[in-house]
Amino acid sequence: MDRDETHSSTIERWLIDRVAPVYDAMQADPNRAVPASEVFTAIRGRHAQLVGSPPQSAD
Repeated sequence: MDRDETHSSTIERWLIDRVAPVYDAMQADPNRAVPASEVFTAIRGRHAQLVGSPPQSAD
C-alpha cells in the first residue's frame, strides 16, 4: 500500500468510526447540538486565558 492509499484508508476509517456515529446521533436528536455562538464564545474565552488578554466580542 502506498502513502496515498494509506492516507485514504486512514481518512475512511476516521469517517466510519468517528464522524458517522456523531452525524447519526445529531440526526436522531438535533437538540443535543451546541449553538455556534456558544462554541465561539468559549473558544474566545479560552484563547484570552492563554494569551492573557480580555476576550473580544463577536461584533
